[in-house]
Amino acid sequence: MQEVVLAWLPVLLTYALQAAFLLVVLAASVEFVRSAWRQRKLERSNDEVGEAISGSESTGSPAQTSLQASQAHLEIKQELAAEEERKRRAREVRAIAEAETAARRETDLTVRLHQARESQQERQKAEAARKAEEARLKKLEELREREQEVLQAKAARLEAPGNPSRPGQEFEEARSKERELRHRQDAAFQAALAADRARDAELKRIADERERVEKGAAALAERKRKERAAWEERKRKLRESLPIEPPPGTPGRIALSVRLPNNSSFRRAWSPDSPLAEVYVWVDSLEEMSVHPGEYQLVTTFPRQVLEKLEGGDGQRVLLSELAMYPSAALVAEVL
Repeated sequence: MQEVVLAWLPVLLTYALQAAFLLVVLAASVEFVRSAWRQRKLERSNDEVGEAISGSESTGSPAQTSLQASQAHLEIKQELAAEEERKRRAREVRAIAEAETAARRETDLTVRLHQARESQQERQKAEAARKAEEARLKKLEELREREQEVLQAKAARLEAPGNPSRPGQEFEEARSKERELRHRQDAAFQAALAADRARDAELKRIADERERVEKGAAALAERKRKERAAWEERKRKLRESLPIEPPPGTPGRIALSVRLPNNSSFRRAWSPDSPLAEVYVWVDSLEEMSVHPGEYQLVTTFPRQVLEKLEGGDGQRVLLSELAMYPSAALVAEVL
């Protein structure tokens, strides 16, 4: 019964909070209607005063000044009433918002309380199952001890002096039955004990495996994070080491485009005395370049020419002006 009540408690509290919210909205609606009725009544009074002023102007009544003063007074009262109505509506809106916030907080608190109680109930059930298993094993052990006592007492009676029956044969039969019963009890006890140990070992193995997997995943994620950070730091330093692009109109300016293995393309301008090694550094520094240095080569598209980094014995001395790339060239990064 208690579990049923705990299961329905969040639903009942939610319905109660919804009913309270509806009551607040209904009260606000009633107050709004009453305010509209008062506003309408004030407008009617204002219309009557206006009619009176119009009549006074047409008849030239001496009470014209008094009626104008009354009109001004009513306008002031109307403005004050409107301001008060705006303030009241603002208070109602704040009250409704606070009620909604309180309802949401109460619902969240109820759900968390229900989850905590469910978790506590699961722990209690597990503890009760463990205690029941211990009680069963204890009862089995007590039964075994009582049966042994009975068999020992029976054997003692058979061995007692003056026993008219055949003591030797009955004693052997009792001993045989005792051994058989003890063997069955020992087998049952050992089977139950082995089952408990196997269950505990399996639970421990699962927990150890989960812990190992979690640690391995965490270590792998940390290693990948460090490798990624080192990769990004290396690319950043490579970008900082590149020379500034020559502006358009610079004599001998060479425009190079490169297509990476993922089919993304990039362009950059170089001076004619820039070495080929700097082009490799530029390609290595691109964020989209996922191939490590030394695992790819730059190739011109037409005519095809492999631009080896160490061409001429020293890549720093192979200049772009020596590779016939002026005024522009298209390169491809091919994976080796």
